[in-house]
Amino acid sequence: MTFGALLSACSHAGMVEEGQKLLHNMSSTYRGDPKIERYSRVIDLLARNGHLGEAIQLGESMPMEPNATIWGALSAGCRIHSNSEVGGNLGKHLIDLETSHGGRYVSLSTVYSAAKQWDESSDVRNLMNGRKVHKVSGSST
Repeated sequence: MTFGALLSACSHAGMVEEGQKLLHNMSSTYRGDPKIERYSRVIDLLARNGHLGEAIQLGESMPMEPNATIWGALSAGCRIHSNSEVGGNLGKHLIDLETSHGGRYVSLSTVYSAAKQWDESSDVRNLMNGRKVHKVSGSST
């Protein structure tokens, strides 16, 4: 079984400590530096399970620059836990990175809706429509 599958299983099962140990063991025990995909899974694990501060700290301390996948994992955690302040900033950053990715707009709109910030949610949808961006059905945000 691969580390990616194990980290994904930890994320879906809420096994935060186990996922963090796996990431640590990748470099200490197996002498391999974790790739950005592994960091993304642990950040997703932390953010989805309410450890947003730790997830942000991990993203900032990675040995590589965070990419849209990292920002998206953080944004998903904000959406789940109704953190519109951080989620709004992350969502705007994601839209700037990927202006034609419809899922990014939908995700930001959902962050605002979850916080009952209807005007902001509507503004994001209007921006999406104004730019003629569409979310592909069945694709992940």
